[in-house]
Amino acid sequence: MPIRTAKIQDVSRRDYLIRKGADALAIGEREEALSRYRSALDYEPDDDRLLATIAQIEASLGDARAAAADLARVLARRPADADSWNLLGVLLIENGERRDAVLCWRRSIALARGFETPSRNLKKSRSFPQEKGRAPLLSRAEIAKLFARRAPRLSVCLIAKDEEELLPECLDSVAGVASEIVLVDTGSTDRTREIGKDRGARVFEHAWKQDFASARNDALRRATGDWVLMIDADERLDPRDVEPLKRLLEGQEFDCASVSIESSIGDDSLATRAVRLFRNYPALCYVGRIHEQLGPSLRPLRERFGLRSGTAAVRLRHLGYEPALFTKREKAERNKLLLEYELKDNPGNVYALLKQGEALFSQGSFEEAIGPIEEALRGTRDAVEGGADASILEEPGTLLAACALAAGNYRKTLETLESLHARVAPTANTCYLEGVSRWALGLEGARELIEESLERADASGEVFTLPEIRGATPRYVLGAVALTAGDAGAAGRRFEEALARDPRHREARFGLAEVLFHLGRPEGSVSILAKMIEEDARDLAAWRAGAVFLISTKGREQAAEAWLAAALAAFPQDPVLNRLQSDLRVGAA
Repeated sequence: MPIRTAKIQDVSRRDYLIRKGADALAIGEREEALSRYRSALDYEPDDDRLLATIAQIEASLGDARAAAADLARVLARRPADADSWNLLGVLLIENGERRDAVLCWRRSIALARGFETPSRNLKKSRSFPQEKGRAPLLSRAEIAKLFARRAPRLSVCLIAKDEEELLPECLDSVAGVASEIVLVDTGSTDRTREIGKDRGARVFEHAWKQDFASARNDALRRATGDWVLMIDADERLDPRDVEPLKRLLEGQEFDCASVSIESSIGDDSLATRAVRLFRNYPALCYVGRIHEQLGPSLRPLRERFGLRSGTAAVRLRHLGYEPALFTKREKAERNKLLLEYELKDNPGNVYALLKQGEALFSQGSFEEAIGPIEEALRGTRDAVEGGADASILEEPGTLLAACALAAGNYRKTLETLESLHARVAPTANTCYLEGVSRWALGLEGARELIEESLERADASGEVFTLPEIRGATPRYVLGAVALTAGDAGAAGRRFEEALARDPRHREARFGLAEVLFHLGRPEGSVSILAKMIEEDARDLAAWRAGAVFLISTKGREQAAEAWLAAALAAFPQDPVLNRLQSDLRVGAA
């Protein structure tokens, strides 16, 4: 893989020339636009998107030979450009080169099966003769190079700043599948750029503009593969998916696909899906300062080209939400600032409002999070009323219910879910939230809902799953429900399941201690509580519970006296412990 770097050039001058070219083109001044664009290209000769625009103007001005030469350059580096294949076909057939024109249109249709223009051109081509005597626009060697058979090429693109600790493992994880790695650095002061170069990446510098979409689009602009995999420095391609990914690209069963992003969050994990794998169409670009999206540019292209969406069995392991790493990289403050910028620029941006709510939720500011999430949900409802699919209500509705639950507002949780379920089918997340709320309010149906939640989560396939569903809490709640119903055996099994996922889950430990006491095994109860006190000698609830269990067990008076003596040494003024000691002495007398 070649090593290539690029410094930040006179970007302001280049952008100025491109703006002037666009202004000239808008009023029909094609020669002026062409001059401006060519001058801009001198600053960055590998800008294939700009070169394709130049070719289109050249073709409109009748300079077919220059246009064909420029299109050949574009397609050699950006073979997924369906528009350029179509235009080259038009130029070739107008020059009497019907056979090569047909090849171009077939390639365009293979890349964009719903693209009607090359399909129409292909049907009309039968009326165009293969003429001889004209000088070909491209040499046979150039044509042969364009249509040479080869395996699909994958450009792995990423942006990074000061990622010397995380970057090596990220790049190593994709080395076996990447035809090229495009690394756009946004101002590192460590060895990020050097690490990229050492591992064969094409490294470019990008002036940070408080805009993630701008940096990602810079990486996309430089990608030369048939396909793009967008990745971050704190992500790793699962080694089990390297060969399957190669087969996916060979099979070409989709044009864009979501991959699974598996985030570690302390002892929990969160699995989400996002479109990260797609053909390298020049029209694709990211939108949004933060939590940037491909969707706004993907939707019109999907309609025009008939793009096929898919779900790729590809996993990216994400480390960026690990608490220590998240804090060290100051992501929370950075994200908060960028979301404020985005909402200042676009006050009604539903996605930014949702992400602002998510950020507040993750920081534990549940009441504060409700406002932006409710606003995002209102905007989403408006979109549904305008014809959008009702499924887009799922994420903001679920997050609003989760905020209400975390804030202890169980009635609001149930009201939110009732409204959501009127438009969207229940999911693992909503079953869990409704089940816990019903349990907290003493309503029926909690057990069935939480069990359904666990079954749905195990079946996977849902866009995102709340981390706690795969953790200890739902098992603990099921244990508590069973204990309330008098089924100590079932309760004990559920508490043990909870502790298998989180050995220090406080409520599950208390629950199991209570179950063991009811089953006539007080020594097991006391053992659990003693372990909790060993871990935290100031655990007053554990001291009190142990005293109650021992006092209530016949023949354990001496053990109860010793336990209370130790407890009162730690909490001499605690009224509950003092009352229990008095009761013990009265009983002994």
